[in-house]
Amino acid sequence: MLNTKIMKKLMYYMLAITFSLVTLDGMGNNPKKDTDSNAKVAVLKQKSMIKLIYLNEPQSKVKISILDENGHKLTMKGTKLTTRVVRNIDAFIQPYNFSGLEDGKYIFEIVDDQGTIIQEVDYKRMIPQKAAILTSVYEIGESERFKLSVTSENDRPINVEILNRFNRLIYEDNISMTNSFGRVYNLSKAFHGPFTLRVSNGETTKHFPLK
Repeated sequence: MLNTKIMKKLMYYMLAITFSLVTLDGMGNNPKKDTDSNAKVAVLKQKSMIKLIYLNEPQSKVKISILDENGHKLTMKGTKLTTRVVRNIDAFIQPYNFSGLEDGKYIFEIVDDQGTIIQEVDYKRMIPQKAAILTSVYEIGESERFKLSVTSENDRPINVEILNRFNRLIYEDNISMTNSFGRVYNLSKAFHGPFTLRVSNGETTKHFPLK
């Protein structure tokens, strides 16, 4: 069994490697130091999660605050975004969830026994993309029978509606999605054409005029 001292050393070196990879990738930025602190600080951005990496060979009490671009400290109750203190430590990775914050510039203020380090972060929320729906519709000959083929990026049920020229619903079909499907709709006996075929996966809706 490795003793506690060796384990701490291994953890420090692992964090040092992580720190090097982050700064080489350009995500760490260059922190500003108010004093000659030996500590190294970097940030790793992963969607709405910001990870603060701290390295300092001598153990130290570390106080971490997050400020907005106007210099106001964040005080979101029930979160880890409030000011916190880490005691007697030489290295850590601390994750922060920024999902409840607006886009903008934020500042990590790290105060240890040697001084203060300022690390700026440009945060931009990830806007979820709507799941695409790929469709094709064509008439089989001149039979007024139409073949619908659908492929969706999500696994939600597909809703198919057929509307008459008065925009009234004359037929509805709900299909449990399994990546893709094909259906034939016979409109040879339907009245009040032309018709519109409407296909939706709950996020994206497409309309097709049927002659």
